[in-house]
Amino acid sequence: MQQQKPHLLRGLSARHIRFIALGSAIGTGLFYGSAAAIQAAGPAVLLAYLIGGVAVFIVMRALGEMAVRNPISGSFGSYARHYLGPLAGFITGWTYTFEMIIVCLADVTAFGIYMGLWYPDVPRWIWVLSIIFFIGSLNLCHVRVFGEIEFWLSLIKVAAIIAMIAAGIGVIMFGFGHSFPATGIENLWSHGGFAPEGIGGVVASLGIVMFAFGGIEIIGHYGSGSARSRESNPAGN
Repeated sequence: MQQQKPHLLRGLSARHIRFIALGSAIGTGLFYGSAAAIQAAGPAVLLAYLIGGVAVFIVMRALGEMAVRNPISGSFGSYARHYLGPLAGFITGWTYTFEMIIVCLADVTAFGIYMGLWYPDVPRWIWVLSIIFFIGSLNLCHVRVFGEIEFWLSLIKVAAIIAMIAAGIGVIMFGFGHSFPATGIENLWSHGGFAPEGIGGVVASLGIVMFAFGGIEIIGHYGSGSARSRESNPAGN
C-alpha cells in the first residue's frame, strides 16, 4: 500500500486573511507611534498618512497581482528570487526576518509601557514575558484556530479605532464637560499653521507613518499559498 505524503492545506478563509492584514496595520505604530508622528509634522501628518497609504496600496496591488498570477509559498521573498534572482530573494527574505524581529521587540516593549500605566508596581518584564508566551502559544495553534483568534483580535482593534474616531469627533464638535471642551477644527491651522515644521516635518514623520503601515504585507504570505502542513486523507478530513 502506497503511503500518502503530507501536503499543504489552506486553512484560512478570505475573512481570516482580510482581518489578519487589517489587524497587522493597526498596532503599535498607530496607537503608540502616531503621537511622535504628530509631534514631528503637526496637522500635516495627514499628508504623510495619505502619501504612505497610496504607496502601500500600489505595493499591495502589485503583490496581489503576482499572487494571482503565480500563487507560490513564500510571497515577496519567493517573487524576488523568481524574477530578480537568488541573491535578491536571499536579501529580501533575511531583511524581512530581521525587520520582524525588530517589530516584535517594539511591540512587546510597547505592551509593557501600556500596562505600566495601569499597574506601575508590576515590573514591566513580567508583562513583556507574558505577552511573548501568549503570542508564542497562539502561533502553535492549528491554522484554522489561529485564523479565528486573529480575526476576533483584529475585530477588537477595528472596534477600538472606530470608538476613538467617534470620541475624537465628539470632543471636536461637542466636548465632554470641563475636562474635554469642544475644540472645533481651528487647531488644524491655529498653532503655527497646518505644517508648523514645514515639509521637513512631513518627511521626518514618514518613517513613523510607514512603520504604522508595516504588517499589512503579511496578507501576501497567506494569500499566495502559505499554510500549515499536516497529514491528510484523500477526503481532507
